[in-house]
Amino acid sequence: MSRTPNVNSFNDWDPLEEIIVGDIEGANLPEMDISTESFSNPDNIAQRKLWSGPLPQSVIEETQEDLQTLTEIFGKYGVRVRRPDILNFSQGFGNGHWQSTGMSCLMPRDSVLIVGNEIIETPMGSRARYHETFSYRSIFLEYFKSGVKWSAAPKPCLLDTSYRAHGKHQSTITNDEPLFDAANVLRIGEDIIVNLGNTANLLGAQWLRQHLGERFRVHTIEVWWDHIDTTLVPLRPGTLLVNPERVKKIPEIFKSWEILLAPDPVDIGFGLPFPLASAWIGMNVLSINEKVVLVEENQKPLIQLLRDHKFEALPVRFRHGRTLGGGLHCVTLDTKRAGASQRYL
Repeated sequence: MSRTPNVNSFNDWDPLEEIIVGDIEGANLPEMDISTESFSNPDNIAQRKLWSGPLPQSVIEETQEDLQTLTEIFGKYGVRVRRPDILNFSQGFGNGHWQSTGMSCLMPRDSVLIVGNEIIETPMGSRARYHETFSYRSIFLEYFKSGVKWSAAPKPCLLDTSYRAHGKHQSTITNDEPLFDAANVLRIGEDIIVNLGNTANLLGAQWLRQHLGERFRVHTIEVWWDHIDTTLVPLRPGTLLVNPERVKKIPEIFKSWEILLAPDPVDIGFGLPFPLASAWIGMNVLSINEKVVLVEENQKPLIQLLRDHKFEALPVRFRHGRTLGGGLHCVTLDTKRAGASQRYL
């Protein structure tokens, strides 16, 4: 039996022991508001305003099949899989300043950050995702009762003043209150890197720095406006997968690392009138350990690149990454890896 604490994850490559796999049941696309527009691709905003509500049943069914396959793969590697509770995501809610509906519990990577032995619920800027972590509440409560530290960043107000229009600024969120999505954070052992953009601001990075204390060094970079896990992907100590279309200059903090430039992604299409992610969602890989990497099955050039660099790249079917805005890394949250706290940078 493993002696690793019930929650223990310092990076994305130590041997995986336990993971949360999201669920697509009851998924809903909320109506466009100022926060939704802030996090949308400007090219899709006009179409996005015309479409909201439950997702097509075919998308739900195919995604459920793919999540089940993913769960079975984890089982073959001895990884324990946890699944969230399903909420009514089409039900309206608010905080006294605005009203919204929810989205889904498909992507735990966005709303929850695991830093070592601690669960941190992040202050997301999307109003539709305000209560999303309730889907994982029963899991976190179990961890908490076993002695795990469980924290939540201050719940943001998300007033209209927290947002600004596309085009005039690098970021569409202001610095009025701490905001950051967990998917905009890289965990490199005792170094935590926050990518500033539409889903993380300076106050969010400051809150994380003050909360974690001296044990962890929190750095900020600015390489892309959205989540970082289709732009910079640490694969193992000293090796970084990089999106060459988005990253023109490698952050100084990775200057000594081997850089693998990702090949052009294979476009797998999408099941809505518009995609919620670009074709680069194919770069959204998930490592089981330092050698085994799960990759969307159509990304054959990327699979070959990884194999050329001595990784075991395992093709995995995931048909609706572009439709739903998340790939294999997004729809999972590793809560337990068999590694200790280290400095890699």
